[in-house]
Amino acid sequence: MTEITSMNKRSDNLVITHNDLNKISFPDLTRKELDFLYGMIMTLYNKGSETVRVSFDELLPLVEMTFLDRTEADLGKWIDNFSSKVAQSVCPMHMIDLERGERFAKVPFFDSVIYSLEESYIEFSINKKFEYIVNENRSQYMVFSFGKFKSFKRKYDKRLYTLLSQWKKFGKLTINLEEFKRLMDTPDTYKPTKIKQFIVDPSVLALRDTFPDLKQKVEKTKGRVTGYTFTWDGEYFSRRQIKEVNEKVQKRVNAAMKRTEKKSVKAMVNDELSQRKEPANTITQEEVDSILSLYFNKDE
Repeated sequence: MTEITSMNKRSDNLVITHNDLNKISFPDLTRKELDFLYGMIMTLYNKGSETVRVSFDELLPLVEMTFLDRTEADLGKWIDNFSSKVAQSVCPMHMIDLERGERFAKVPFFDSVIYSLEESYIEFSINKKFEYIVNENRSQYMVFSFGKFKSFKRKYDKRLYTLLSQWKKFGKLTINLEEFKRLMDTPDTYKPTKIKQFIVDPSVLALRDTFPDLKQKVEKTKGRVTGYTFTWDGEYFSRRQIKEVNEKVQKRVNAAMKRTEKKSVKAMVNDELSQRKEPANTITQEEVDSILSLYFNKDE
């Protein structure tokens, strides 16, 4: 078991997961519970199905909550309610077996969620079938800012943010109505008109600063709503990545130039020492400074 004793509290922490995390529905979670959940997921990176223990002191600030905000009974109720919800979170799996054929299953995401109010920690592990989701993966993974995720005020904005992050460089995402309702955890009573009015339109407005030129289009077949298409300036992220890469390259070039200058200085000293026929290990720092001073005076 791994115990997390100090999490990085920088607001630009990155959540790195396999794209399949976006297929998992976390029903009935509130905005703060989603923050708490993704804080847990962030600590699982590269730990697979290993059991991880995190203190409340580390996780509660993620939802802007502390022990001082609530009585122990209230906090216990909140944690218990949260744990019950995430323990029921399931992921649909599509499996093809050469012997048994095509199969479908709904598998719990978390293998266990245990907490202790007395010792102030929560302990959790994910189902072994999903350890690939939190392990380092060179393909089919998404990266997004946990600070940005937390900044959104509604749970619908947060969920749409993670969905669009998966396709951010493509600039387009089309999703059918039923899948959208499942992933966004929309109320059963919401008809398509209400979904657009209270979920889609406000979320697009909230995410427009993050995804430039974000727009949505209602997809229809024979007059019936079948899904939604979201489009944005995907090239913006490619341009930003190129800029970041260029900046990193320039830093490396500058560092290399500095190293080259040091080598040049060393060559100057060695040249002077060879003329004096004196070994380097017999020369004091003062003599080295004197040699450098001579050379710089020559340049002048």
